Amino acid sequence: MSLKATRDIVIVKIVYAEKMQGLYVPDQAKQYSGKMWGEVRAVGPEYPDKSLRIGDKLLFVRHEGVPVDHEGERLWALKEIYCLGKEV
Repeated sequence: MSLKATRDIVIVKIVYAEKMQGLYVPDQAKQYSGKMWGEVRAVGPEYPDKSLRIGDKLLFVRHEGVPVDHEGERLWALKEIYCLGKEV
C-alpha cells in the first residue's frame, strides 16, 4: 500500500546517520538538536515548493509533526511551515 500526503503535508523518513561538514554526528548528540534531516517519502499537493521530490533530503524542526508507522517504517508527517530547507 502506498502512502499519499494531503494538503501541505510532507512525510519523511528520519535519517539517523547524517554527515555535517565532513563529520558524522552520533545519534546520542542528535537527540538534543533542534533540527533533523529526513528523506522525503510523500509530498502533499498544496506544498508550495513544487521542486520537492520523493527521495530529497529535507531539513526540518525536530519537535514538530506527527510520528507515523507505515509498513514497518517509522515516518514523520510535517506541515510545510516546519520544513526548513532541502539538500541541493
